Amino acid sequence: MVGALLARFPLADVTVVDGDAAAVTDPRVTAVAGRLAPRDAPVGGAPVDLVVFANLLDGSPDELRAAADLLRPGGVLSVLAPAMESLHSPNDARAGRAHRYSATALRDLVERDGLEVVHLGYVDRLGLAPHWLNFRLLNKSDRRVPSLPADRVLTAASQVAERALRWMPAGRSVVCIARRT
Repeated sequence: MVGALLARFPLADVTVVDGDAAAVTDPRVTAVAGRLAPRDAPVGGAPVDLVVFANLLDGSPDELRAAADLLRPGGVLSVLAPAMESLHSPNDARAGRAHRYSATALRDLVERDGLEVVHLGYVDRLGLAPHWLNFRLLNKSDRRVPSLPADRVLTAASQVAERALRWMPAGRSVVCIARRT
């Protein structure tokens, strides 16, 4: 994800706050270990244009509040979070994931911190059944899936299916894009 941001915005200053900050190797990226906390501005206190949570949201009210506090007016918060509490499994706990979110719950969290939701929806509808089977029913311990030579075909098919199933109010993940007003 960081690579995509840097490719699109090559002059951007990027700070990554992650439990594994040592994994960030690009010299244009500042890495900070840990999580966001209120007024613990890892970017030197300067307002930022974009904060992205990619399956790292732990459900702490302080974490989203800290992200909202960092945004400049017009800045954007992008959240990809695990969805559907009914999918919560021991694998979630092993990954340090205490919560799964409905779209409504994620909207409430984001709006509570004074942000305006501009997009909210579920993704990975096709992943619901395999996820439930592997991690709820069979209690598998990891997500490793063998690489398939047909990955490109499966990705294209998944994109078509997502468009066709857009009406379905469920998915393995929920996406929220919000703006500081």
